[in-house]
Amino acid sequence: MRTNIETNKKSNEKNESLLATVKPSKAITKLAIPAILALLAKAIYNIVDSFYIGLLHDDGALAAVGVTLPLLLIMVSVENIFASGAAVIAGRQLGEKK
Repeated sequence: MRTNIETNKKSNEKNESLLATVKPSKAITKLAIPAILALLAKAIYNIVDSFYIGLLHDDGALAAVGVTLPLLLIMVSVENIFASGAAVIAGRQLGEKK
């Protein structure tokens, strides 16, 4: 049977951030993999769209699909700006042990 101390210790471990408990290089790798997979999924989605739209032999439709990738990359870049800012705030709070 678990004691209250063991239960509290396990619940505290769950509440700690990955950045506070793991080596920075491992934490960065662990956090970067989902972002890389998301970008790959978006790129593959765009390639498949371009292929099927290309089968229509309509230049206008293919151009419209081709324009979406740069727009998507711009939106992802803006998203990364906000994510970087949030990471700085989280890092400061973790450093202050809040």
